[in-house]
Amino acid sequence: MSSIVLSFPAEILEAIFVYLPLKDLLKASQVCHRWNKVLQSPLFQRQLQVKLHSDFREPPSKADEAFLSRAKNLSIVQKFDENEIEGENGQAGPTEAEENISGILFGACNELECLQLIGRFQCVKSVIGDRLDELSNLRELSLSFAYQGEEKADDSQGELWLMRSSSLQSLKIGLTNSIGPFGLEALNLKEMHLTVNSKTLLDLVDKFSGQLRKLRLKLIDSKTLDEILKMKFSKLNQLELAIFDHKDSWEFSHVTVREEDDELVKQFVQEMSALEELSVRSDEVFYRLCPALCSMQTNLRQLELHNLNVDANILVNIVLIQNIKGLSVQHCEIVNEIPGLHIRLVNLLHLNLTNVVNNVLLNHNFSGLKSLQLLHNRFGNESLQKVFQNFASIEQLQITFRAKLDEDAFARLHQLKNLTALTLCRTDTTAEHWNRIQPVPSVQQLTFEGCFMMPFSIFPELGRVFPALRRLHVTKCCVLDDTSSADAVVDGACERKLREMFSGVAVSWHETMQVTPENLKKMLL
Repeated sequence: MSSIVLSFPAEILEAIFVYLPLKDLLKASQVCHRWNKVLQSPLFQRQLQVKLHSDFREPPSKADEAFLSRAKNLSIVQKFDENEIEGENGQAGPTEAEENISGILFGACNELECLQLIGRFQCVKSVIGDRLDELSNLRELSLSFAYQGEEKADDSQGELWLMRSSSLQSLKIGLTNSIGPFGLEALNLKEMHLTVNSKTLLDLVDKFSGQLRKLRLKLIDSKTLDEILKMKFSKLNQLELAIFDHKDSWEFSHVTVREEDDELVKQFVQEMSALEELSVRSDEVFYRLCPALCSMQTNLRQLELHNLNVDANILVNIVLIQNIKGLSVQHCEIVNEIPGLHIRLVNLLHLNLTNVVNNVLLNHNFSGLKSLQLLHNRFGNESLQKVFQNFASIEQLQITFRAKLDEDAFARLHQLKNLTALTLCRTDTTAEHWNRIQPVPSVQQLTFEGCFMMPFSIFPELGRVFPALRRLHVTKCCVLDDTSSADAVVDGACERKLREMFSGVAVSWHETMQVTPENLKKMLL
């Protein structure tokens, strides 16, 4: 191997390794001691999750223990027999399984930083008990309590399960029907992801409300939302609120808001002085919380709206009052009389429009926009023409279209004079598309992701269209080898030819399949 590659600084090696899939990272870790040391850093070790899915009736082998001793990110899922029932003592399954899981956590794992544990409440309680603080490096804990049939724990009965951890920073609890009495003491906890469906979990949010930096909540009903609005989150930086069943909550926007409710929401917003990112995934949350954002100045910088019926007047007022830098509107419907959402955002830097019903008027109101993500089914090519014509400041553009791009619309790509990175997701293009495009000398990175039956014949044109290209990524695509002979075989020829074609460009080919004409015939038959 070249001595130049081996002498790369750790920062450059990390920047290269992040593009490798898991199997290649494992191979790279065996090349030399230096690469192994880089891949032992938290950046990679926390990404390499070790998954154990078993009934744990047998203890781990010595080889498994040696491997687990280096694990930093561990997922344990305990399998249960379908006919297995809980015993009278409330414990599920054989006690040796719980002992074996405990042995893995508190014996084999010495450097654990992230832990995911899925099992019945009593089983998980028995495994962890009061020993959580023994995992002295643990930063993230994810607990999911699974049940069979109608089995549930009662959060009002039983002995309190109190966990203590001086290192824990993030707690996630999922898959909960209900849980038994549960408590946590963690002075350094900064993040919580919860489905709040019991008083136990509501009390847990209240207990840590004053120290949390990030909070993601799925609520059951508006009564739970009322309780959350009474809490004080003075240090919260990121907040996500969702309600499971809010099909009829659109009616809420037509009801006069009670004065005391309005004051409650305003006080809730005012006391979150550190809030910079807000994600709303409920109509009721939108129509109770967002009007308050129209009447006061906050530090909000990023707003995400997901699966909502959005009143355009409220949204426009929010972005006028707040100094929003990033706006994401996903799977929403604009529901007032305005024929389209006309947003004037001179200071907006990042915009994501995903399947927005009713057209968004992409006019000359985004003079400072740096990145745009656009996904459209119906108005795709019309919107694309507006983007190429009006968004001259864009540096990063991601397009996701379910239908083939219109050649006339795509031919205007060269009008984006500042574009440096272009991503096409699940978007069909042909050689004719690229033949019509004038050179775009500013683009340095091009990514194709999830594109189906992408003809290899488009690649020769890319060198002409993007003369300054430095990085070319082909990820999770299906590439049709239409430049080879009819009897060609799948032998990696497309990847080799692509790397030869772009010899001075960093080319990545991840989870991408080559399809020959013969393969295609068989698939169609």
